[in-house]
Amino acid sequence: WNQHAYYVTNVNENGSIPKNPQKNWEIPGLNNFRQNTKILTQIDYAAPDLITPFVDEKSHNCNVSVTLTARISNIGQLEVRPGVQVSFYKKSIADGTIAEIGTAKTKKVIKPQRYEIVEFAYTFASGEKSKDFLFYALTDSDNKVNECREDNNESPSINLPACP
Repeated sequence: WNQHAYYVTNVNENGSIPKNPQKNWEIPGLNNFRQNTKILTQIDYAAPDLITPFVDEKSHNCNVSVTLTARISNIGQLEVRPGVQVSFYKKSIADGTIAEIGTAKTKKVIKPQRYEIVEFAYTFASGEKSKDFLFYALTDSDNKVNECREDNNESPSINLPACP
């Protein structure tokens, strides 16, 4: 009989009663005599999940400047506060060299299943040609948001239209 002095560790998972049960008040996190432990629910494991499904050009002044936009979507179960860092990169088509060209931050709360568009303006260095690069963005590039997946934050790359 286990009901008179019930504690979590005096009943095995299969319902049997252990001959010498552990004292639950001596186990870290279980000092809860005569209480059942919390039943974990899916919300206990909820987290945001930020993705960058696309980057696009908002405006492009051939070989002078470009304004890029990135859609930052939250496909997780918890909202994300403003200030998530989004880094923008250029990748050389010729040799694959990658360089961070700057960062922007989200400005509002991104609730689950919602998104925010972030903009970044880049000025090409003298002699750079926009056709020589691919551009992409990486959300939460400083890893400050605890997400359920950290490996899906990079957008697909885009190339800009050729200039005359």
